[in-house]
Amino acid sequence: VKEPGSFDSGANVMMMAEDFKPQVLQLLRTAGKKPVTITEESGLYEIYCGDTENLPPITFFILGLKGEDVALEVLPASYVYKSTEATCILAITFGDRWILGLPTITGHYFFYDWDKGRIGFAGVK
Repeated sequence: VKEPGSFDSGANVMMMAEDFKPQVLQLLRTAGKKPVTITEESGLYEIYCGDTENLPPITFFILGLKGEDVALEVLPASYVYKSTEATCILAITFGDRWILGLPTITGHYFFYDWDKGRIGFAGVK
């Protein structure tokens, strides 16, 4: 998807464009190690916590300085929050824009170069 978005360390979720909701949810249900049941409850997406390890990573491609795609991988442990002992919530919402919130920042180092208007990132080892 080639659409503008923003990083927001104050957002607890990743917001994706509403148009992609059916495709994203279908991929989350089927593209991991095993199929996962995702239910929508009051605008939140719930899974059985034991299925967290069966979800796929989510990869965003960020436009690099030379126009290249730079992959930013978000692991399930970063986008799943425990609600109860058995129920977990996906830190994903859908709306009118793309916002890469806290789940995309977790597990990465971010470098800000304000003078040159750029952000760099690297995975934590």
